[in-house]
Amino acid sequence: IERLALEPEPIEGVLGEHWTSREPFSLDAVPPHMIDALLAAEDAHFLDHPGINLKSMVRAAKVNLEAGRIRQGGSTLTQQFVKNHFLTQDRTFARKLLEIPMALVLEMRFSKEEILEAYAATVYLGHDRVVGVHGLAEGARAFLGKPLSEVTVAEGALLAGLIRAPNIYSPLRHPERARKRRDQVFRGSMNKTPW
Repeated sequence: IERLALEPEPIEGVLGEHWTSREPFSLDAVPPHMIDALLAAEDAHFLDHPGINLKSMVRAAKVNLEAGRIRQGGSTLTQQFVKNHFLTQDRTFARKLLEIPMALVLEMRFSKEEILEAYAATVYLGHDRVVGVHGLAEGARAFLGKPLSEVTVAEGALLAGLIRAPNIYSPLRHPERARKRRDQVFRGSMNKTPW
């Protein structure tokens, strides 16, 4: 062989705990069905609440009391963003108490679109080999091999379904689990009004 072309490894990115690539992201470039799937999977009432959803928190508290341990969080998308960017991942009551006022302040200072864009651009979706996959654009590239703008309805549901538990629902390691979660998200997104 005279010549061989190999796909180069990414050299740009962010080094935190792990190296992770970053792709520019704008909510305008995201297909509406992807947003519908994201909201169905993570926070169906995102457009209606002020950053916290008391009904979800009460439901989660009841489940946790019955289980005798923390099994559900009852967090809104805004609370998840606060936890992921400003707090620890510890599942404690103290962290939840910090998360609530921070989510309320975030909702007062930024529009729903700005919060959703920041969340969608940075949410953790697992790993592609040794590189952390953060954000829907990176997820589309890593797991589907295409830009986010070309993601189908089913693929959008698959990406949104990863958020709950990226290691459990990884389409690379657990395709059957990923398919079941995708179908669950798809059914939920069918009831949404277009973004």
